[in-house]
Amino acid sequence: MKNEDKFVIWPEYFDSRLSRGKGRRVPLNISIDSPRLEEVIKAASILKLKFEIDRNAAYPKIWWEKK
Repeated sequence: MKNEDKFVIWPEYFDSRLSRGKGRRVPLNISIDSPRLEEVIKAASILKLKFEIDRNAAYPKIWWEKK
C-alpha cells in the first residue's frame, strides 16, 4: 500500500553539477555543489520534519553509485 504521508528527498535534487534531466530539481541559482546527506538531514532537522534514512538506497537515475 502506498503511503501518501511520506516523500523522498535525494541530495541529488540540490546538486548544481547535475542538469534538470539528470535529476536536479531546484533552480541552479539555489543549488549547491555536491550536497551531502548530512546537509539534507540538518535542513530537515531545522525544519522539524520527521524523517527516515535509508543508507542502502541509491538515486534511481544513477543507481550504480551508492553515495
